[in-house]
Amino acid sequence: MKKQIVFFSLFLISMISFSQTSHMVLVGGNADVFTPSTLTINVDDTVNFHNIGGYHNVNGTQATYPLNPVSFEGPAVGVPWYSNWWMTVVFNVDGTYDYQCDPHVGMGMFGQIIVQPRIDCNGVTNGTSLIDDCGVCQQAYI
Repeated sequence: MKKQIVFFSLFLISMISFSQTSHMVLVGGNADVFTPSTLTINVDDTVNFHNIGGYHNVNGTQATYPLNPVSFEGPAVGVPWYSNWWMTVVFNVDGTYDYQCDPHVGMGMFGQIIVQPRIDCNGVTNGTSLIDDCGVCQQAYI
């Protein structure tokens, strides 16, 4: 019985940790744009920003966008804006996040990420239900 509890606990943790999705936003390139400029994700998903060319940054600070649930910006301190940089952000709070490229804000280089609360298979926001191997939604008790 003890082995079954440990196995189920590890299974539950692995299902929760693997349920996040990774997304990509390309920064710059042949045009001064974010691609895609609007992205809808779930809570705990990761967004990877990749500067593919040009002098760009990502500014989603609350100083610039006071309605953003949480601030984010990049590239990291000490990384030149014109280099081939990557930035990874995990969005843990639902809501709408606006951001811009500071050097190209006058050219309309804006983006938006809409973070939806995670809905489990029972339709519960941030619930703990999981789909088992047979495709049946099961309530997980923690």
